[in-house]
Amino acid sequence: MKYGKGLVRRFWLLIFLFLIVGAYTSMAYAHDMWLNMDHHYREVGATAKIYLAFGHSYPFSDFGDPARMKSFYYLDPQGMKHSIKAQKDIPGTKIRIDQKGTYLAAVEMDPIFKCVTPEGHKFKSKKEAVDCIKCTFNQKFAKTIFYGDKPGGDAYRKVLGHSLEMTPQKDPGLIRPGDYLTIKALFQGKPLKSVYLYATYLGFSTEGDFAFTAKTDGQGIAKIKILKPGIWYIYLPHITPHQEKEECDKDKYAAILTFEVR
Repeated sequence: MKYGKGLVRRFWLLIFLFLIVGAYTSMAYAHDMWLNMDHHYREVGATAKIYLAFGHSYPFSDFGDPARMKSFYYLDPQGMKHSIKAQKDIPGTKIRIDQKGTYLAAVEMDPIFKCVTPEGHKFKSKKEAVDCIKCTFNQKFAKTIFYGDKPGGDAYRKVLGHSLEMTPQKDPGLIRPGDYLTIKALFQGKPLKSVYLYATYLGFSTEGDFAFTAKTDGQGIAKIKILKPGIWYIYLPHITPHQEKEECDKDKYAAILTFEVR
């Protein structure tokens, strides 16, 4: 059977678009953001270092760019807010532990549009990139919990107002291996039901595998079984249609929480 040149060209164009979109889909969560600590427990008067991590290989892939962060701060055990002044050329920012109790650090990345085009990725909306094949609006958030001497206070469960957010309902510092940690998932400040949370711990895998998965109930509550002591990482992705279709196709959110269980 013979095919016309026009049909052949259309066939290869469809193959090209399929590969582009397929690659785009496979990399949907290829790059995420989280917070690492050199020590999740420090004595009062000491310092801890916090690292802004970015990539797809936990516990470390690359350092995030502080210039791309919308906000970066921590709450002390009294709930007071302190800015974290990270620098791109200096990995790790020192935080002085001046109180006994539980601290919470949080970072929010500036949201970005990302278009797949025949020329590659462009960080533009569909309105700006006329050759856009597929567009996503991306927002990423991260939290980590750490301590001065021992747990205390309720900073760990503060709702910070992120578009996508996880709040532990018990201080992870009081959780022991074999226990369940209850997490509440929020989207735009409201309970996020019927979504999956993915949890793992340091040393389980560097290939993106997770040790435990849980689904939220009608109140946005999920229970993560803490299988082993160590540093834990909980990942919550969420995708919604973009409200203005002429601007973009989908909104992609990701929130990551890290903490240590002893």
